[in-house]
Amino acid sequence: MRKYAVLMLLVALGAAPAAAQSTSTTAPAALDGKVEIPVDEARVFAVPSGVSTVVIGNPAITDVVFTVDRQGAIFTGRSFGATNVLFLTESGDTVKSAQVRVVRAPGLLTVTHGDKRATFACDPRCAPTQSIGDAPEVTIPIGAQLQERTSAAAAAAR
Repeated sequence: MRKYAVLMLLVALGAAPAAAQSTSTTAPAALDGKVEIPVDEARVFAVPSGVSTVVIGNPAITDVVFTVDRQGAIFTGRSFGATNVLFLTESGDTVKSAQVRVVRAPGLLTVTHGDKRATFACDPRCAPTQSIGDAPEVTIPIGAQLQERTSAAAAAAR
């Protein structure tokens, strides 16, 4: 009964249940040296064999973690900007390097009024969303609403 209640809450909140999501096993994209990722999104790339360590030039811009089977690397866009990522062997030799650019996600609209900025996600209707550089009087209420929603989902899961 509890799982059903959590599932219904997730559906009501707009989250797709894991069972309903695609279980496609497509191969990760090739890591061709240049990676572009929208902020707050993740992409999986194939990792060359022999890689044991990943070094991120600026972890504030992107995060990289290995997949469980270590055949892929998951890049997550954290903040706008560019950095590099190195894939090293156990002995420290560079196997692959990539330039990573984190860009604005598509479908966003920015409204500027004086020195205050607000961002809206539009698909097809616009709703306020948090974005780096937005005015605190815009982002703080959105953050509070997101926290309330997360707390309600967590409480329902108990």
